[in-house]
Amino acid sequence: MKKKRISYKPLFDLLSIRGLRLNSLRDTFSPTILYRLVHNENVNTGTLVRLCERLGCNLNDIVEVVVDYDQ
Repeated sequence: MKKKRISYKPLFDLLSIRGLRLNSLRDTFSPTILYRLVHNENVNTGTLVRLCERLGCNLNDIVEVVVDYDQ
């Protein structure tokens, strides 16, 4: 059986490429939101839109869907 989940790895890759750290988003996003991003937990679409606006990117630049297969 396969299970899909959201990963924010592309966000962290983008930050790294731009020489930024997650802490650079602290002025815009709460510690709770940053925690959720680090732990691949759910955030609302408004948060994702604000991230895209802040970073000047598209949704697919910061989020990916990962498929996990049960063994």
